[in-house]
Amino acid sequence: MMISKNLFYRKKNRIKIAFVLNFDFTNWNGGFNVINNLIKNIDKNYKIYQPVVIVKKNLSKKEKKILKGLNIIHTNLFNKNNLSYFYNFLQIFIFGKSYSFEKFFQLKNIKVISHTMFAGKNSKVKSIFWMADFQHLDLKNNFSILNIIKRELNFRLAIKNSSAILLSSSSMLRSFKKYYDFKNINYFINRFCFLSNNRINLKKINFIKKKYNIRNAYFYISNQYWVHKNFEIIVSVLKYLKSINKNLLFVSSGSNIGNNSSGYFEFIRKLIITNNLENNFKYIGLINKDEVEILIAGSVALVNPSTYEGWNTAVEQAKALNKRTVLSNISVHREQKNHYSYLFNTSNYLSLSKILIKLSKTKYRDFYLSKIFLIKSKILFEIYLQNYLKIIDLVTNKKNKIINNNFYRK
Repeated sequence: MMISKNLFYRKKNRIKIAFVLNFDFTNWNGGFNVINNLIKNIDKNYKIYQPVVIVKKNLSKKEKKILKGLNIIHTNLFNKNNLSYFYNFLQIFIFGKSYSFEKFFQLKNIKVISHTMFAGKNSKVKSIFWMADFQHLDLKNNFSILNIIKRELNFRLAIKNSSAILLSSSSMLRSFKKYYDFKNINYFINRFCFLSNNRINLKKINFIKKKYNIRNAYFYISNQYWVHKNFEIIVSVLKYLKSINKNLLFVSSGSNIGNNSSGYFEFIRKLIITNNLENNFKYIGLINKDEVEILIAGSVALVNPSTYEGWNTAVEQAKALNKRTVLSNISVHREQKNHYSYLFNTSNYLSLSKILIKLSKTKYRDFYLSKIFLIKSKILFEIYLQNYLKIIDLVTNKKNKIINNNFYRK
C-alpha cells in the first residue's frame, strides 16, 4: 500500500513541460527533430518530468504520423487561425498573462511551456523560449517587411514575457546581445546534440538507397530551400567538375518551400536542368529523421554550404554518426565542427571542389560506431539533456535565483 501511495505521489507531482506546436511543424524538420529528440529522451530517462505536446484537434494523417509516440493534448485554444488566439495574446501584452491560457494550463497541471511559446511575465506557468537564430535581422533582404515585423514583435514579446531565453550557440548569443538589451534577461546557451543511432546497418542503408534510386557514392545535403542555404555553390561545383570530366552525385532532402525565399527551389531546379546536371543532383523531398540519419550514414560526407545557421541539426546528426562533414566557413560551423570536418569559403566553389574530389578518392570508413564512440556520444547527449533540465529546475524553483540574471551554459 505504501509503495502504491509513493508511486501516485510521484506521478501527481511530476513537472509537466508543454511544447505548443501551433505552426507547420511538418515543414520545419530541423526544429521539430530537436524538440522531438528532447521530449522522447526526457520521457524515457527522467520520470520526474512529463513532457507533452499541445496541438490542434484535427490533425492530418501526416501530422499524426510525425507525432506518433508522443504524449499529446488536443485543443484549438492556441490555433493561430482563431481570432480568440490573438485576443489572448493581446492579454499577455497588456496584463502579462492570458486568463484563458492560464485556466487551461492549470486544468492540465502544466508548470512550464518550452521552446515555441511564452505564457507571460505574470503567469504562474514558467516559459523557456528558444531563439534558434536571428535571420530576420541578420538577413533582412531575405524577408518581407511584414515578416520582419511579425518575427521581431514575437521575439520582443518573448523576451519580456518569458522566464528565460534559450540559445543554441555562442554565435547566436553575439547576435542576441547585438540586437537586444540583455542585461535584465535570463538567457542560457545549451548546444543541442543527438544520440548515435546504432541500429543503422548496411542492409538499411542499401534499402534506402534502392528506395530513392541512389546507385552511386553520394554527398548528402539536408537543407531547406531558403536563399541563405546557398545551393548555387553546389551548381557551380558540379559545372566545374563536369568541365574537367569529374562526376559526383549530390542527394538533397528537405522542404522546397521557404517563407523567406519564395521561388528559390524552382530557381535552383532550372539551374540544374539548364546545365544538364540532372544526373549529378537528386532531390528526394521531405523525409523523416530516421531516413535522414540513414542517408547521412551511407554518404561520403554531409555537406552544408549555408551562408547562415543557428546551430545546424544535420551537422549534429552527422557528428553523432561519426561521419565527415564539409561545412561553409561561417562562425556557427567553426563552433560546431569536429576533427572530421572540412571548411570552405561560401563563395569559393574551387575550394569546395578540391575538398569533394579529395574525399571522393579517399577510402572512407563504412558506417561503424565503436564502443568508445558510443559511450562518448551518450555522455555528450546526457550533458545536453541535464543542462536543459537544470534550466527547468532554475525557472520553476523560487528559491534558486539566477545570479546577475546571466547564466551561460556550455
